[in-house]
Amino acid sequence: MAAGRDIKGSALGDNSRVTYVEKQYVVPPGASVRWAGARGRGALLVGMFASLCVVALVGVQQGWLPRAGGASGAAASASTAPPHAAVSTSPEARIDNSGGWGPGRKTFTMQKPASYPVFNSITDNRVHGDERNFVQCRDKQDGNERYADQVIANDGHHYRCYFFFNNDITPAFDTRVVDGKEYPNPAAALQGSRARVLLPPEALYNPAVRGLLSAENSITVWDSCNFVAPRRIRFTYVPGSARMHVKGVANGGVPLKETQEAGVMKSGLTVAPGALLGDRQDGFLFQNGGFLIFEIKVAYAS
Repeated sequence: MAAGRDIKGSALGDNSRVTYVEKQYVVPPGASVRWAGARGRGALLVGMFASLCVVALVGVQQGWLPRAGGASGAAASASTAPPHAAVSTSPEARIDNSGGWGPGRKTFTMQKPASYPVFNSITDNRVHGDERNFVQCRDKQDGNERYADQVIANDGHHYRCYFFFNNDITPAFDTRVVDGKEYPNPAAALQGSRARVLLPPEALYNPAVRGLLSAENSITVWDSCNFVAPRRIRFTYVPGSARMHVKGVANGGVPLKETQEAGVMKSGLTVAPGALLGDRQDGFLFQNGGFLIFEIKVAYAS
């Protein structure tokens, strides 16, 4: 999933909107959206391989990993081991390599959208690219870093996560005419539409931030962003950080509804069944796709 083309939101200006004849899409400032394509899973493995190479290099520089020695054949052999061997793990360590998007589903284009409500299935969105790849993250403390679906995890840093959503039904079905007047067509809406984020409850190697989109009248789809580090990683959602950006909503978005008790989320983005989407957060999602922004904190486990 590392391959693809970038869309630089900064080139559009902060909170910019790009309007097309059929739909309106918004990208967050500084976003670099990478698309999965038909070879999404294969590209994910290439991205993971490259990320682990970076981890190995950083480990040598920081002293986490030994430098290769020339005096011993065994040392030379160890220095050329596959990148996944560079991170030392115990036999019982859990490694999360389940990134990627899914499920496999019928896809559409901007010129030939779906004839029924469906989440994120257009492959040539003019701004986003392939909508099946809809979760990306970046280090909030690095202003130059772009959104990506493979990131290096730094202990104690906060990460901003981008979660794109869209109803890909053709605009021709969006309204119905009654007595010469146009009204929204309920059959064209994703009903009971929700977004949910799954964060691993335990510390893992290479964990994923996984996003799910569900509705009463559509299949559930998912995508993920993987974090790589030389140690096990634990995620913590930053309470109150989730905001929804859709057409007609003021710049900066609106807070997603959530409830917390004693620091534990009882309803909202990170617990079942998830947060309601739509410009009124009522679950009715027509052609006004948008995105969520939320934050997590990364901590290395001892």
